[in-house]
Amino acid sequence: GIRGPASSADAEATGESPNNGVGVIDWWRFNQNRFARVGPLYYLTALIAAPAFFLGYGYINPAKDGLFVIPVFVTLIIPLSTLICFVLGSPIVGPAWTISTLASFWVCFPTWMPRIQRMTDGEIVRAIVQCYYLQLSLAVGLFFIVIVFTQSFWIAFSAATMNPFSRFPLFLMGMLAAVLCMRSEDALPWPQACVPTWFPKCCPHRDSVETPHDHPERDSEKSWGSVAVSASLQLLIVTLIVSGLDALARAFGSKGILGALWFQAIVPFAQLTVVVALTRDGGLSQASAWLRTSIAQWLGQCSLSMYLIHLPVNERNS
Repeated sequence: GIRGPASSADAEATGESPNNGVGVIDWWRFNQNRFARVGPLYYLTALIAAPAFFLGYGYINPAKDGLFVIPVFVTLIIPLSTLICFVLGSPIVGPAWTISTLASFWVCFPTWMPRIQRMTDGEIVRAIVQCYYLQLSLAVGLFFIVIVFTQSFWIAFSAATMNPFSRFPLFLMGMLAAVLCMRSEDALPWPQACVPTWFPKCCPHRDSVETPHDHPERDSEKSWGSVAVSASLQLLIVTLIVSGLDALARAFGSKGILGALWFQAIVPFAQLTVVVALTRDGGLSQASAWLRTSIAQWLGQCSLSMYLIHLPVNERNS
């Protein structure tokens, strides 16, 4: 069945209106709640970073670039830096691009979530596959189109992978998978994957969408545990290989093997499969066991902070 909010308390926290069917989300309340959580810290970090920006610590030099400074400030006040500033340079606060991208998704969430809740399981499975190939086409297509005209890897990569338009299908993939997991307590249909699990098989027709009732053994905790371990190992091994080859190519004067684009465009379905599998394995798989270790817990606690500051750290080390 289709689920609405679990309770009036949940509805109050998320901005939803409780009912027995599709959750109706109040757009203003939902986004007010999001802003209350991230807005104060977002603007505080901007104020802290502003003096360094005016001293020339950034991609745009206020003393030389003149009018280019204007869109930087406009997109900082209105969190939309991913739409403009990465083509011009960088916003005052580098990690602001994450908030800017999320803000664009939050604007769409109250409209899209009820639509997804009305979809059948088969429609959701097909939509996940369609969104994957749409984001793959946008990322790869935009990258090679922009790089032809700009001859700049950074501008092409930013246009392809750091703007809300090309990333929106990924956001939808997460929403679709979340609704499917919450709806399917006993049996979860999931797109079939090619070997390895990077690419989902196209399933344009209802008959090509397998359900757990077709293969009940595939929906057991043991089966999902195997999926979690297999997909995780594939991600780990191929990440090490691609990163190593990319670094080796750069060491010999090349611009690399486009490893960054590979991570953004190729692996999202495998990553989503791991996340879903970890919600279905009952915590019994080796992947779940490793993620409960102290080192994995520590990495999880600091990983987002490391990610948000990785660019200045990399530049200083190089």
